[in-house]
Amino acid sequence: MGRELKALKIVVSDFHLGTGRGRGMYNTHEDFFQDEKFAQLLELYSTEIHEHLDVELIINGDFFDLVKVHYKGDFTDEITEEISINKVRRCVAGHPVVMNAIRNFLSMPGKSLTYIIGNHDLEMWYEKAQEVFTEAVAYEWNRERIKFIYDREFYELKGGIFVGHGNTIEAMNRVNFKEMTVLSKKGERILNLPWGVQFVIKVFAPMKAERPIIDLVRPLSTFILYGLVFDIRFTLKILFKMIYYFFKTRFSWYRTRADSFFKALQFFFEDLFSLRNFDDEAKHLLEKNDRMNALILGHSHAGKIRRISPTKVYVNTGTWVKLINLDIKDIGTRLIQTYAAVEYYGDRELPEVRLLRWRGRRGVFEEMNY
Repeated sequence: MGRELKALKIVVSDFHLGTGRGRGMYNTHEDFFQDEKFAQLLELYSTEIHEHLDVELIINGDFFDLVKVHYKGDFTDEITEEISINKVRRCVAGHPVVMNAIRNFLSMPGKSLTYIIGNHDLEMWYEKAQEVFTEAVAYEWNRERIKFIYDREFYELKGGIFVGHGNTIEAMNRVNFKEMTVLSKKGERILNLPWGVQFVIKVFAPMKAERPIIDLVRPLSTFILYGLVFDIRFTLKILFKMIYYFFKTRFSWYRTRADSFFKALQFFFEDLFSLRNFDDEAKHLLEKNDRMNALILGHSHAGKIRRISPTKVYVNTGTWVKLINLDIKDIGTRLIQTYAAVEYYGDRELPEVRLLRWRGRRGVFEEMNY
């Protein structure tokens, strides 16, 4: 007794595409190397049994890692539209396999793409940056199949399925959708970046040239403790930069983009004394919203699925970049290509939400239950 699949949503997040690596070239700021595997995934969901099915690819934030792409040799946090266009073009050029795979996917019947902007690719808010991406992955005749979500926290699907990157759960990465740009000291319109994004641009991005794994290690506190024993010079340097930048910017209300002093205090205490971690915050959000049957997030890079109640499920789509876990309970390097599938069947009122792992061979995946 088979059920008929009517429509399918595929949700991926946190690819963190940089400017790529040419043959024989080493780019310390590039962390995505799964181009071919992602192309195989899109081929599966656009051919054979899926060829005539309505399939929506949802990119749930941080597809590009624009905060770690320099502009004229500088990691600037004053992002104009011109700068965003330059950076997106270079990332697109650095990953032709991915762009061609999306183009092929969108050329098939019933296929569409929704791009939800995350904290590492906020520059995709600019319309011309969106156009650069659209030109790379679509033809003139199918551009209407692409839409961007950049003005709200969640993208709502039929059946009470809410999809969002997840950065808005954290005070330091929360986006002000009502004021996405502000005037710089030069009088230019620049992105109103959250404090956490500015921190990555000014502290972590430059340091990746010396230690490329610095933003791939979890937890950072253990990495620092390890470094104080085995890599003391670099660790003291990064600690100094972190502390200096924190006190220089966190309470400096006189800067153009900074929050008011009292708002900064609010963020500080929210970060310091929050009793819930990222997953707890997600579950709390799901439980208190009667309209939510499923909440699909990214951002934390920890792929997982949790049944909160018989009618509510929380999914984190994880990441497709390598992570290094220093937690003694789960120590080691991890690279697991997870994604969410939202399946609409003709005989069911609510869709089925699953977390899957792509194995990289055409048509081979396994369901994740953790």
